[in-house]
Amino acid sequence: MGASSQPAATWPRRIGRVALILVSVVALVAAGLLLLFALLVLRPAWDGGMEVMFVGYIVMVGAALLGGQLVFGIVLLVLRKRLAPLRAAFVVLALAVVANLGALGGVVALLVHNDRLIAEAHAADAAALADLEEAVRAGDVGRAGTFLEDLRVAALLSGEPAARMLSAVVDRHDRAMLEMLLEKCPSLAHAAFPYQTAGPLHRAAAVGDIEIARLLIAKGFQVNRGDETYRTPLAVATEHGHTEMAEFLTSQGAVMEDRASKVRDAAANRDGATVRRLVEEGVDPNTCRGWGPTLLHYAAGEGDRETAELLLGRGADVNARDAAGETPLHAAARGNRAEMIRFLASMGADVVATSRGGYTALDCARARGHQESITALEELAPGRTPTPE
Repeated sequence: MGASSQPAATWPRRIGRVALILVSVVALVAAGLLLLFALLVLRPAWDGGMEVMFVGYIVMVGAALLGGQLVFGIVLLVLRKRLAPLRAAFVVLALAVVANLGALGGVVALLVHNDRLIAEAHAADAAALADLEEAVRAGDVGRAGTFLEDLRVAALLSGEPAARMLSAVVDRHDRAMLEMLLEKCPSLAHAAFPYQTAGPLHRAAAVGDIEIARLLIAKGFQVNRGDETYRTPLAVATEHGHTEMAEFLTSQGAVMEDRASKVRDAAANRDGATVRRLVEEGVDPNTCRGWGPTLLHYAAGEGDRETAELLLGRGADVNARDAAGETPLHAAARGNRAEMIRFLASMGADVVATSRGGYTALDCARARGHQESITALEELAPGRTPTPE
């Protein structure tokens, strides 16, 4: 009877030993692979940088493995007397911990070095732009042109640095420098200044420099682009009493106010009265900023029937799409505008039109629990099944 009880006491220990060894081996293999990967990617990352987020994921995986193995080690220490010596398991566990520490060290080194590379690149870019701006402000066309031979520097010339440089060039009537900058960086005509800020054409209009204005327009600067108060270069020229400049800008199609920007902002700010006034004055009812929502999208989302009727009467596209591929009907569904939904449908809106994500207006209404819109759309498109968003 005593002999028969021995195996019963031994088998649990054997099973536990085997299980613990297997777990340790798996942990060792995982940690070893992580370490190997870190060593393999360390050199390329050192030479050319690496995606920080991806390295971060590696660090998190390594930390999880290391934490798990430490917990496992504590369990082994607590149960070492009950589960036999388990020397093999302890050895494997120690190796796994060492491997994980090495892997973590490698990926942390990658992460730190990559951050250093990014910081150094930003510092180099700032220094290059500073040198270029110094040459531009000094009027040294040759030196500035040499800097712009570097395509990286030319690509950096946008935003505020470009705004400062172009402003300085226009203010001193430096046509040679301006021609060089626009030849080396033709994208300046579209990317130099943020939306609705005074640009070089405004400054040329303010000082009455027709030749500079002619060059800017020829290179693609918009003659009717407004500043923060929607004033166009023509308005600036008129305010400063530059009659010849005003006549020149008018000959180029200039108007006094950037009404397209004004109507888009009015629509975004739910100012239906301003939208209606500007559209009645001739602004394109289909105007939008890039691939953004049209005026009808805004009116539909607000349930503004009066504005929607005016826009459609002036030729607005009832099925126009925004960047997400959504139509004004989607906007009405999101806003729970049941009456607007019925009105748009009566004007030819495609009730089953899908967005880029594959959602209809009915899907949008169902996802938000807008019962009134759901009812209206189900009447217009019976038989549709729910599609989760």
